[in-house]
Amino acid sequence: MKRIIYSIYVDIPATEHYGTTSKSKHDTTEKAEITVDAFKEHYDRLIQCKTVYADRIGVSFKMYEYDNQYKEFETKFKENYPEVTGYEIINFYKLHLLNELSQTYDEVLYLDFDVIPMNHSPNFFEEWDLSKGIPLPDNCVSKIYSSHLLEHIPYEQLIIFLYECRRVLKVDGEFSVCVPNFRFWVDAYKEDKLFKERKMWWQPGLIDTGSAIDQLNYSAYMKDEHKYMFDEENLINTLKKAGFSNAQLRKFDKILDLQERDYESIYAVAIK
Repeated sequence: MKRIIYSIYVDIPATEHYGTTSKSKHDTTEKAEITVDAFKEHYDRLIQCKTVYADRIGVSFKMYEYDNQYKEFETKFKENYPEVTGYEIINFYKLHLLNELSQTYDEVLYLDFDVIPMNHSPNFFEEWDLSKGIPLPDNCVSKIYSSHLLEHIPYEQLIIFLYECRRVLKVDGEFSVCVPNFRFWVDAYKEDKLFKERKMWWQPGLIDTGSAIDQLNYSAYMKDEHKYMFDEENLINTLKKAGFSNAQLRKFDKILDLQERDYESIYAVAIK
């Protein structure tokens, strides 16, 4: 089991320290300046405490900062969404890195830069196991977003997990989801085509017997990473099976969803 913890530090100007959608009257530039100064003052300690925690629980730790990788992401994001602030760009960068790291690691944990794990802090990966339920009270969350996760959960556990999502959502809360569409692979097989070139397949899960059906075995099992397949119909029916009475397909959301995975994905939203 390969695990990693990662964090990000970018010196955002105080004027851009809050998003445009969730900013409250208490989120002032003066308050942001205090945070900016505190990050700089305690920079070394904030990195060291995470490194020590990762070492203690036996996982890798990676620190991301204002490097060429971030600059490239920031430039492209500003070109497409000039209205966003530096704070919002970093939040999307977190998701970008999560997707990137998940290609190599089995379990990934993000810690905000100001998080300080204590000496007695338990192993997060062991304590916060979603197969044991979501550790939140009933009716406390407005929105849940899931991207290319559900296909990795066996059916029986998936229904339990979706029930948990519904439990923690507030009334009229929203569960927004994105999963791969297995029908694309089936249709390509039936038409004697490849849905995706082999060089684009996840190489550890590559199946190559020279047979047309290789692509179905690859997508369905992916070296035992995939546990459940979806198409448009059963995505909606699976959500309803878990108690969501109002579930429907939705379109690609450029703010939420990954552009690079749009060609293979289907999307839905369910309301509690």
